Amino acid sequence: MRPLVVYTASRIGLFAIALGVLYVLGLRSWLWLLIAAFLLSGLASYVLLSKQRDAMSLRITEAGTSRSGHDTPDPDESYRSQPEDPRDGEGKP
Repeated sequence: MRPLVVYTASRIGLFAIALGVLYVLGLRSWLWLLIAAFLLSGLASYVLLSKQRDAMSLRITEAGTSRSGHDTPDPDESYRSQPEDPRDGEGKP
């Protein structure tokens, strides 16, 4: 949960900083200010937050594969395919 919170807070912070900087620089139209701040903060987060994004991605991946009923990787990091049930094809035309 922590990597998700850190990444989200960082994205919001970058958006607020971009909004403030663009406002100080003279962009006063609220629509264009929001659009420009969104684009600028998105580009900045792509460059500056790669470590946090990777940590969040790893955490989400680990959470998804640790649930019961999901395939789990073998020690060689490859996923096993589940054996097919021979009864699946029976009774179908």
